[in-house]
Amino acid sequence: GGEERPAEFVPFVDYLRQWEGADCDTGEPHPVYVATNDPRRIREEIDRLPKDSGGNAVVGECHKLRFVFSPVEKSVHLLDDDVEHDCAALHRANVAAIADLMISAKSDTFVGGGRDSNFGRLVRIFRTAVNNFPRRGG
Repeated sequence: GGEERPAEFVPFVDYLRQWEGADCDTGEPHPVYVATNDPRRIREEIDRLPKDSGGNAVVGECHKLRFVFSPVEKSVHLLDDDVEHDCAALHRANVAAIADLMISAKSDTFVGGGRDSNFGRLVRIFRTAVNNFPRRGG
């Protein structure tokens, strides 16, 4: 077989560029929910960002961000050869993945999930269908 190439990724700081040029705010930090298969790499990138006195990341010179990480550390696929088939672990992973999906679908802004990402496609579908669904009773 061929040698596996490492998956190409967009640096996390590129996602944060959306704050550049936005009007400055000095209020509470914006919560940013991070769902990733590589939390170690993302945490390293966040650690390199400038911080305010409260430990919040500061981007665009004036926007404070507080990062909250998904509890899902790694995607679990039932058919993967290296997955321990522990039903309780698979159940926890599935519940956490559904939570990631719902949080991402209802967020103010969603960034991520490239063209090859089934998760990203599903989030975009939910953001379009669920967020635009007429409210019942008024």
